[in-house]
Amino acid sequence: MKKLLIAIGLGFAALSPALAADAMVEIPQDLSPSFSWTGGYVGIQAGYGWADVDRSTGAFDNSYEADGFLVGVHAGYNHQWGSLVLGIEGDIEYSGVSGNDGGVGGTTDAVDIGWMGSLRARAGFAVDRALIYGTGGVAFADIDQNNIFGVPASISKTYTGWTVGVGAEYAFTDNFTGRLEYRYTDFGSERYAPAVLVPFTNDITMHAVRVGLSYKF
Repeated sequence: MKKLLIAIGLGFAALSPALAADAMVEIPQDLSPSFSWTGGYVGIQAGYGWADVDRSTGAFDNSYEADGFLVGVHAGYNHQWGSLVLGIEGDIEYSGVSGNDGGVGGTTDAVDIGWMGSLRARAGFAVDRALIYGTGGVAFADIDQNNIFGVPASISKTYTGWTVGVGAEYAFTDNFTGRLEYRYTDFGSERYAPAVLVPFTNDITMHAVRVGLSYKF
């Protein structure tokens, strides 16, 4: 009986590694890395802007609209921590935004926004290749005031203000991303004091929608 028990024990000892191997359950793992938004990028963008011009002389105030297309380039850098993406971006655009007051006040004053740019922070939430983000920072624009109070003259000034917006971006490949973005920009106000004419102040704000394509390094 003792010899039988010893034999049975030795048998279980010999079989235990094989039984343990058979009992192991293989857990499948996806070893392929998910997309990362970390890195630098450059791109192109285009869109349309709608501006409001508020003019004041102190004695006479009026407002009018300007609109037109936008086209430009952008560059930036993102860093991703989990689902959080933080970055910085700058852009510069040629603008076709223009408009006039339609002769209100007896003359036809007009503005033309020749170029604009911005330097902004970005913060977003990423789900693999999709990114929803907000953005905000400083904005600049070169704006011409034309036909001042009926006088065929032009004064150019550089406005400095701020801009905020939201957007959605998607990585079609590991290197190319596309975006749709809305931004509101307040360029601030500038005072004009043309010779022998009444001084006045322009305050300019703008809504704009843009689409863009970026190459990620």
